[in-house]
Amino acid sequence: KQASVAPYITLSGSFEEYINKFDKKQRYNLRSRRKKLYEQYDVKYVSCEPLQEQEGLKTLFDLHEKRAKRKNIASSFSRKDVIGFHNAFVPQIIKNGWLSFRFLKNENEVIAASYNFVFGGTVFSYQKGIDPEWEPYGPGTVLLYELIKEAFSKGYKEYDFLRGNEEYKNRWTQNHRMLYTAAIYNKTLRANLLKIFSKSKDFIKRNLKCIN
Repeated sequence: KQASVAPYITLSGSFEEYINKFDKKQRYNLRSRRKKLYEQYDVKYVSCEPLQEQEGLKTLFDLHEKRAKRKNIASSFSRKDVIGFHNAFVPQIIKNGWLSFRFLKNENEVIAASYNFVFGGTVFSYQKGIDPEWEPYGPGTVLLYELIKEAFSKGYKEYDFLRGNEEYKNRWTQNHRMLYTAAIYNKTLRANLLKIFSKSKDFIKRNLKCIN
């Protein structure tokens, strides 16, 4: 059954050609936010050195948790088991060159962080952390601008936003893939009962949405 969508950008042509497809107001807002952060607040777009990847991961988790608390969001990304998994996972993929941490920072602090994977000519945008104190200045938008621009400059084929149809992703692309969930059941009484229960639950959810 259909589960979600995964927006993506095909990186053909140049970054300027891509940006010029946006309307005039969008282009102005993007460049204006970027200019303000860089010139007024001395913010820079930087990469994380390989020996500092664990520190970069901690920065990402700290920013993510800070924003979740400010917005009173219960994020699964802040769970101890999730943090433990990524702390063990990152060292394993660093040596293959599949990891990419990117930050927006000024002299004093990191205000936005992006945790990405690079594989087979595609940048997979996995997770971001934004300092809520800086949100009015649009660091998330500026960070995405730089990430996509870098992906073009390095000759990658695609920038994949991964699962989720959040509004901000649709500002950058209209392309998306459909994602599906497959359930496979054994030919047993218990499996048939689970299958019926699953179908009934989906039916109720669909009808509740129609009523709402």
